[in-house]
Amino acid sequence: MSYAKLLEKQSNLPFEITPAGSTFRNEGDLSEIETLVCVDNNFLEKCLAVICKCYDELFRISL
Repeated sequence: MSYAKLLEKQSNLPFEITPAGSTFRNEGDLSEIETLVCVDNNFLEKCLAVICKCYDELFRISL
């Protein structure tokens, strides 16, 4: 269900999602593993930014 929601918003997301039925994002890259979301440096940096925003907000309201 959450995967279907991600697919609906795919064009507005700052990371890649593997389409249903697709095996490879980079054909010929034998090191690629099959995942729903392309977890690369960009994805991790976006996750870190969200975590930092949450931390800053929690710290701000706890003062």
